[in-house]
Amino acid sequence: MKRIVLLLLSFALALGTATAQTTGKPAPTKHPFLWRIEGKGVEVQSFLFGTMHLGDDRLLAMPPVVEEARDNADALYCELALDQMAKHQLKLTKLMLLPKGQKLSKILPEDVAGMLDKKLKTLGASLQRFDHFKIWAISILLAQLEASKLGMLKSLDSMLYMDAKRDDKEVGGLEDVDEQMKAIGTGTEDEQIARLREALKYMAKLEAKGESYLKNMLEIYLTGNELKLQNHVDEAMGDNDELNDKFMKPLLDDRNERMVNRISKMLTSNPTKKYFFAVGAMHFVGRSAMTTLLRKKGYRITRVAPPPASWEVLVKIRTELTELRKEVRRLKKELEAAKKK
Repeated sequence: MKRIVLLLLSFALALGTATAQTTGKPAPTKHPFLWRIEGKGVEVQSFLFGTMHLGDDRLLAMPPVVEEARDNADALYCELALDQMAKHQLKLTKLMLLPKGQKLSKILPEDVAGMLDKKLKTLGASLQRFDHFKIWAISILLAQLEASKLGMLKSLDSMLYMDAKRDDKEVGGLEDVDEQMKAIGTGTEDEQIARLREALKYMAKLEAKGESYLKNMLEIYLTGNELKLQNHVDEAMGDNDELNDKFMKPLLDDRNERMVNRISKMLTSNPTKKYFFAVGAMHFVGRSAMTTLLRKKGYRITRVAPPPASWEVLVKIRTELTELRKEVRRLKKELEAAKKK
């Protein structure tokens, strides 16, 4: 569930305007999520950069290798064309609202409504205030309110994008708003309620320990460790593989494939143009990682300044173990069903 919530931040933070709190200049991470793209007829190096859709001082401190790759690029592409978001705000708001006469508090089961109201009150809001929003939209608002409370609305993606535009580089998005909205709003009403319930339970579990899902993810991101990131995601996802897979296919798998196809088309059409692609780090872990998909297309993808460990082997093993656990759970369910017949 956390992976879903974090992916929703690409919308929440694109709509935000607050800046991160400055508390001094921290040292940049030594192991950024940065990959070099070469091969398959590409005549110059391009780069993939895994970001977080947040604005903490430690995130905004650019590692030299990232700075060099960005500065040398001819074009920078994020998930969305962030300079175009303002003109979509009215459309986005309308899409997020329930039909006239409907209320979220009447749609949600009592336990979910209670958990949601409690969570919103910790963020200075209430269910009554957002009673006209759709179920999937409330997840976006939760992420936005949490980021706002932490002073993290000025996202790393936004900083990279606006800096590139200021430097007269070509800028754009690998997706459009409609594509992302369609991916986020997937699922039946019951499925969306189940997803929200699990997300709220996970948030409450972290809060009981004095933790925050945004802060935890930030700390892991700064280590540059793909295995830790994957482990963190797996822990939060829970055991409902059928529901998780149904939501993650359009939200992550299908989007990764779409973005990779567009990246490949750009590289093929412009083999001498140096690109810098900045996409959420969650798109670089798991079975449908964009790096994996690009390798399958024949590109040579190399991690720049990785953590000092056999990270590629560990990530591969972890991914395979995750798939094996899913298969074991599936077989157990089939066996239990067969015994009942």
